[in-house]
Amino acid sequence: MAEPHHFSIVVLDIEGSGALSGPEKERARADLYAMIGEALRRAGIDDAAVRQEDRGDGIYLLVDSRVSKRRLLDPLVPTIDDALRQRTMGDIPLRLRLVLHHGEAVIDKRGSSGPAVDEAFAMLDANEVKAALAFAPRGRMAVIVPDDLYRGIVMGHEQPNPDLFRMRRLENKRGRIKVWLTVTGAPAQPGSDRREPAPGKPSDAVPVMNVHQGDNNRVRKNTGVVGTTNTQGGNFTVARKISGRGDG
Repeated sequence: MAEPHHFSIVVLDIEGSGALSGPEKERARADLYAMIGEALRRAGIDDAAVRQEDRGDGIYLLVDSRVSKRRLLDPLVPTIDDALRQRTMGDIPLRLRLVLHHGEAVIDKRGSSGPAVDEAFAMLDANEVKAALAFAPRGRMAVIVPDDLYRGIVMGHEQPNPDLFRMRRLENKRGRIKVWLTVTGAPAQPGSDRREPAPGKPSDAVPVMNVHQGDNNRVRKNTGVVGTTNTQGGNFTVARKISGRGDG
């Protein structure tokens, strides 16, 4: 039985490839292979370090674990994105979903397999990911990484910009997967209004308070004045951002 080894896992998929004609799909696939080849070259990743499998409307790569995952994020991802940006009106429309994952995989004479591989494809095919790319019609590529890679090799670096990623919890057969997603070229990131605050950072959510007849609503210590006396009768709602500074 073949032994499992640790790999970086890269999966790319062409959005809406089923709507392409046979010749269009052939041209799109040729363009995708050219993009990947150039991106691997610019990243300095030797062919011997990469196992590449065709997926019809996409490409699946197993990359030797000795290759830094940072090189798969930069320059590989920006190189692919730049090629997408430079496409012209006469080119076949091409938008991508790209997952960067990692984990154990077994390679045998029939191909490769492993739970991490299954999870990478589950991330790629998640409805939330497809919806995010559809939400951004001017976007070029959805880039998805699991939480541990976001915190380990995205945060603190300039490329890709960590502030442009949004957290998603994807459903699959084994449960929920916490991932981070960005859509390149999008003027606004899908889910910008639902971004989780960083650990230890106060939320920007606006508190809502019910105020009743006759209540004098002055909140001290951490907030300051919220409201005043309701003299009109009935209930009303005060929604005001609380300052976080005491008023004495």
